[in-house]
Amino acid sequence: MGNLYKHPEWIKFRDHIIDLDDGQCVRCGKQQSDRVILQVHHTYYESHRLPWEYPHEACETLCKRCHAAEHDITLPVHGWGFMGYEDLGDLSGSCEFCETQIRHVYYLHHQKWAPIGVGTDCCDRLTGNKKGSSFTRRRKNFCKSPRWKSDGNIEYIRKGKYKIEIISVGDKYEISVISLKCEDRISGKDTYPTSNHAKSRIFQIMDEKKIDALFMKHFGRC
Repeated sequence: MGNLYKHPEWIKFRDHIIDLDDGQCVRCGKQQSDRVILQVHHTYYESHRLPWEYPHEACETLCKRCHAAEHDITLPVHGWGFMGYEDLGDLSGSCEFCETQIRHVYYLHHQKWAPIGVGTDCCDRLTGNKKGSSFTRRRKNFCKSPRWKSDGNIEYIRKGKYKIEIISVGDKYEISVISLKCEDRISGKDTYPTSNHAKSRIFQIMDEKKIDALFMKHFGRC
């Protein structure tokens, strides 16, 4: 998933938009039977919204040539903002700016371009603020922090008003977050191949300040 436009959610969304437009470019009317590649164009972009999270009326089907006419030919090199991070676990991704193989993907947004997934160096270059290398350094420090404790098959850390646990279940790892104030618990649905993968995910959630929002959604204010 180093490329957002290979993500299963995008493929499903794209195919649905093309079906809604009767399988043809809304500009020139060409179809796949005319030996053109059909793509989905966003009529606008919003920060922190993934490509498949737009309303249907904000998207339209264009052939590759008509789509290119809607955008600059070259990716902009300024004005990108940090959107999110993903650890693929191995070099299975590719940077959408320089095409280098990458494991750590930084998703960037731009006012005039679709979101892209890039590596650490390109993240620093495009955002202009060392966001990628800073994020990587802080993530490594968090994963190796001596504040992580072990209790049987559980590793845990206390951060603010929460206790965050990584629980070993067979050969996988799960995450739970516990409120120290009211002892309510949220258990994640995802599993991770190693505890470090789980720690990376915890760091991302904390860095994006999403823990409070999760508890408010599930339990209200406690």
